[in-house]
Amino acid sequence: MCFFLCYNPLLHPSPLTTIFSLIWHCSFLRYCFLDSYSITSLVLSQNTPPNWGGVFCGIRQQAPNGIAAPQVYQQLLAIYLYQNDLCNAKYLWKRIPPTVKTSTPELAHIWAVGQSMWKRDFPAIYTALNAVTWSDIVADIMKQVQEVVRTRAVDLISQAYSSITLDTVSAMTGLPLEVCVPACEERGWKYDAESKIVHPVRKVVEYVGQTSSEDQLSKLTDFVSFLEN
Repeated sequence: MCFFLCYNPLLHPSPLTTIFSLIWHCSFLRYCFLDSYSITSLVLSQNTPPNWGGVFCGIRQQAPNGIAAPQVYQQLLAIYLYQNDLCNAKYLWKRIPPTVKTSTPELAHIWAVGQSMWKRDFPAIYTALNAVTWSDIVADIMKQVQEVVRTRAVDLISQAYSSITLDTVSAMTGLPLEVCVPACEERGWKYDAESKIVHPVRKVVEYVGQTSSEDQLSKLTDFVSFLEN
């Protein structure tokens, strides 16, 4: 049912693309009727679907007037931030009806985090994350957003710096100075207390190799979903 509601023949001139789209939509039919608790549980589990845009497509098609419930927009926007999918987060923000944005102020707070992520302004990201008390609808996801942002910051420091001030490490990780020192030492980074300089240890990056056919199919279905939405 979801496939026929979303499918537009003008966007699928290739029969092969149509087949891929059919397979993709059928695999996500079971996610079309998820409640907010189920969505949160899925995104924080190992069984998270690879394309949340398709889940949203199904939910929106079942909603009155094609407008999903506010909590669906809240969670999907937060999920995109968690996945660092800032392009889709931006597109979603633009497509959220103004009436929903007005009636749900938390959406603007979530997007404030996204805007700071766009700018790669780590201190602003943590400020936006801690500026409000998140509702139960997105609290767990936003907590994970903070963790993955901090993890990316640590990876960036280890790859880009041979030496860095403790204040900068604190700003990029959102950790107090007194927490940064033991955290750095735990990772094997050297800290000079006199100069307050941290010497990170470069993280070894494993070579992934050639992209699998499953990954290529996933990218294709992501593109098809984007056209449909």
